[in-house]
Amino acid sequence: MTIELYPYQLAGVKHLEGRSACLFDEPGLGKTAQAVVANADAVANGPILVITPLRNKIFFAASILHWAPHDDNEVIIAETAGRFDLDCFRQAIKERKRVWLITHWAALSQPTNADLAAVQWAGVIVDEAHRMRDREALQSQFVTHTLHANHFHFLTATPKDKHPGELWPMLHCCDRAKFRSYWAFHNEWVATTPQRVHGGKIIQVPSGTKNPSGFAKLLSKYTLARRKVDVCSEVPPITTCTVDIDLNGLTASYHQLEKQTYIDSLAEQRLPTPLYVPNQLARIIRLQQLTSHPAIIGVSTYSPKFEWLHDFLEGMPGTAPVLVFVKYRETALFIAASLPRARAVLGGGPAFYGWPKGIDTLVVTYGTLSEGVNLDTTLDGRTCSHVVFYDAQWSSIVQEQSINRVHRMTTRLPVTLYQLRAVLRDGGDAATVDDDILKTLDSKAGDTGLINLFLRRLQNATT
Repeated sequence: MTIELYPYQLAGVKHLEGRSACLFDEPGLGKTAQAVVANADAVANGPILVITPLRNKIFFAASILHWAPHDDNEVIIAETAGRFDLDCFRQAIKERKRVWLITHWAALSQPTNADLAAVQWAGVIVDEAHRMRDREALQSQFVTHTLHANHFHFLTATPKDKHPGELWPMLHCCDRAKFRSYWAFHNEWVATTPQRVHGGKIIQVPSGTKNPSGFAKLLSKYTLARRKVDVCSEVPPITTCTVDIDLNGLTASYHQLEKQTYIDSLAEQRLPTPLYVPNQLARIIRLQQLTSHPAIIGVSTYSPKFEWLHDFLEGMPGTAPVLVFVKYRETALFIAASLPRARAVLGGGPAFYGWPKGIDTLVVTYGTLSEGVNLDTTLDGRTCSHVVFYDAQWSSIVQEQSINRVHRMTTRLPVTLYQLRAVLRDGGDAATVDDDILKTLDSKAGDTGLINLFLRRLQNATT
């Protein structure tokens, strides 16, 4: 059963087997396979619960059948609303079958979760476990305080975003005695900085890790995190280059929209409102939509980025596959409809299992593809080595996951990533919202950092 695994994957299985633990390997290293194999024997002692994103359920079922093949396997997949055939589930357990129940994150907040809470699970596999970073979210509360299991396995490539406190729900399930109190853990390991809020009140905001070396030593007992370069130095390199796209005829429209954004933000600062941050994000998105596909906001059908993409694809040799990541559904649909042998993959669409045969250009919205979907090779055997980030993405997590859909252990060719950046050249180079987003990405500052940078630039440009 384990003969197909790489040596580092066998080490991952050993790390997980027989206990609660976390696997934080980089995308593309086979966390799903390692978790399935680690639970292949445990399932003989009781049912295994798998919690995964909605779109990933079918893939996880296929992985179970591949990595833990048994004649008495019973793989049950919950419906969208979280319902599953409870009678079938109970009968399979009664017959002492190897029962795997696969549900999804949204189902944990449905009334059907009472059926999950009533079971003593042999093990629980939590895929994309970074969704538990908010310990007060309903799904996090359900996993940490309601589910009963002999062990928990947490899988994610992006365990924390801002501070160690986001790891507490997972660590609490791994060792409930040692990590009993969130606030004791917070006070010992989470660094904070003072921040002034409305009314002049000063609050302490989590900002990083106290004693990073000590925290790393603490984590080593419960977590395993490897990168491709750590386990396989032969993986081809990935190269990133930024391509400046002159907005040309859209300059006037862009300046007008940016000016209105500044006027609106000044009005909101005079009248503070809880909607202030969402409003600013909405305006940033509006400006980026203009640089992506202006027709989205009714400005023009002319799109400089699409013109570059069209010329780039025409220069590709033969039918070399090119992967294009975009942020907006409308952009994806427009590109797919305007190019030969192109297809769009959208969030909320039909299940997607791999690069279709005969498709040269695959246009994918960020975050659409689940962890298990590999795009380094098409279903007709071609290798993808060119990736275009059509729209800038300010989430470093989503960025890394997108890159690793192509740059995997099985990658055979060097990968080149083209990051498109809109620029304005009206008597000199001028920054755009794309510059703000890419700077935020480099600093991993998140939504708040993007808004602050954006508003600061608008203020400097108008004073």
